[in-house]
Amino acid sequence: MDWLRTLLEDCTGIPVRVLRYGNFSAYSIAQRMSWAASRVTTRIEDTAYCLMGLFEIHMPMLYGEGERAFTRLQEEIIKQSNDMSIFLWTDIYGKFSTYRGLLARAPFEFAQCRNVAWDRLEISPGPEISSQGIKLIDVHIHSLNALSNESFIVFPGCRDNRSRSQLGIYLQRVSQNQYSRVDPDRNRIYSYEGSKPGHSQLSTVFVRQNPIPTDMWVSRIGKIYLSTWKLKSGELYCVKPPEYWRKELQIFFFAKAEGDPKLPLVHFLLQLGDVKVNLTLDPNKVLHSCLSIGEDDRLTFARNPNEHTNERLLFDCTYSDEKILRVALERELVDDEFVVYMELDSNTIRQLASKI
Repeated sequence: MDWLRTLLEDCTGIPVRVLRYGNFSAYSIAQRMSWAASRVTTRIEDTAYCLMGLFEIHMPMLYGEGERAFTRLQEEIIKQSNDMSIFLWTDIYGKFSTYRGLLARAPFEFAQCRNVAWDRLEISPGPEISSQGIKLIDVHIHSLNALSNESFIVFPGCRDNRSRSQLGIYLQRVSQNQYSRVDPDRNRIYSYEGSKPGHSQLSTVFVRQNPIPTDMWVSRIGKIYLSTWKLKSGELYCVKPPEYWRKELQIFFFAKAEGDPKLPLVHFLLQLGDVKVNLTLDPNKVLHSCLSIGEDDRLTFARNPNEHTNERLLFDCTYSDEKILRVALERELVDDEFVVYMELDSNTIRQLASKI
């Protein structure tokens, strides 16, 4: 029967000793999840319900709840364990502009976790479920980029079995103590070998499963959807850089070069009557300060303080005290990716030829 156990280990990743003795509780949560990464069920809820015994969880089975079943399973595990390897899944479809919470969507996101170990002797406060999201108490945060509020968070006792390196995930601060998960496609495989003095601190953070935009959030924007139906024909005559612009779709796709910490600036060149406007969007800044115009002293550009929310902002461009352009920016999380809807409106333009 040993050959059969060896075959099963090769197919499922479940160690022979577990198949022989059943001592699965000696393995980290992430490792146990990886054993079910390739499992296929007829009903989506059963991807969670079939794992209740493996994690010694008792919860009601509610067919019809869909993916919520796997979320509930993870929440129940968190209530009973301080093993933070549950957060070391990876999203192979994630990209630079992907934002996620701390919980996986399905067991297949743990496919790369076969070597994630958890040291039970390293005592630390476990995560908690709260109204503000999942609460992580006294975790080590290593600042990576102060400009974009990005950090690497180390999970106590979580190590790679092969390198023995500590493991963690990438987070971005979105408000005072609220964070969101970024770079989910490479979180687990990154190991942090210490930090420079002053770059690490113990903190308590909250992470919502569905991130909420705030004014201070420097979003990793994935796309700009441009609405120009309020412009006259020919008023928007150029978009730079052209290699990322899809004119037929009116969409600008951002692309981040490997190793480049910044996204490219976007320039919208407009001819409004006899006035030329170079509208520049800097996706590396917070939403309320990401727009600017050219250096013409007769042009001014300011946010409209009476008409804005965290998700929607309005800006007015004036020429010699006459309003010639209104820009609306709206940010939304679509399929885990932040996109910006940008609307250009020149209906307020007046006859300026006599003033030039």
